[in-house]
Amino acid sequence: DPEITEAKGSVFLQLQLQKKELMEKNAALQKSELEIKQLSSELQRIAESKLQKSEKRLIEAQRIAKIGNWEMTALGAMVYWSDEIFKILGFTSHSVTPSFEKFLEKVHPDDRTLVNNFFDNILLNNGSDNLSYRIVLHNDSICHVHLFIETIYDDNKKHKNIYGVLQDITQPKQTEEKLKERNMELSLFIARTTHDLRAPISSTIGLISMIKKEIKDTSHSSFGKLIDMMEESALKLDTTVISLFDSIKIRDKKVSYEEINFPKLIQSVTERLAHYPRFKRVNFKVS
Repeated sequence: DPEITEAKGSVFLQLQLQKKELMEKNAALQKSELEIKQLSSELQRIAESKLQKSEKRLIEAQRIAKIGNWEMTALGAMVYWSDEIFKILGFTSHSVTPSFEKFLEKVHPDDRTLVNNFFDNILLNNGSDNLSYRIVLHNDSICHVHLFIETIYDDNKKHKNIYGVLQDITQPKQTEEKLKERNMELSLFIARTTHDLRAPISSTIGLISMIKKEIKDTSHSSFGKLIDMMEESALKLDTTVISLFDSIKIRDKKVSYEEINFPKLIQSVTERLAHYPRFKRVNFKVS
């Protein structure tokens, strides 16, 4: 039948058109999927590149600052050390498995109890704290470090991790010790210099006082006024030396003791005052 044949041809043509349309849509969809994959791959590459750069910057910053970080579980097991932690503790990078035992074995024997108690307190009280102590490296050299610890909980406030930062402060510590030594030397120098300056000044003041006692009614004489001026100048000089010492002396300095030779000291005093007529009446006896 011609009509049936024509209808079949029309249906076939429509199917062909629909098939073509579906193929075009499928091709477009595949193209879109490919573009999405390429875009996703590019974004992942960019993200990984930025992450690598950030990690590299962090590692470089830790190297320069001589600071590393570590992670510990709530049970006290260390599960992570950064590269700088290995370096500070004297280990080759990733040459040992991070553990609290390995961390503790580097602590100076005299500081081990202090560090143990410190970690016990952190694990018990779930707090944050810091501590300075010493570690001993493989060549028996001593390194000063400072430890920072913080306890962080999850969103449910149930599980916790303990994060720590360890910094090598040996160089600043050595600089501080050298500065203390120099300050101590300066303090001792100032004390000795002040003593050396005050000794003749005190003798001068004493001599002037004795001269004034010997001179009778010289308040209006030019010589008496000269003596008064000398005494005033000597007293001012003595006050200035004392003030200078008080203004620059260093607190908390160690006390040093010197043996005093009293016979020699008395001999020095008697020689200075030997010209005074009445001084002959004074007798010294050293036992």
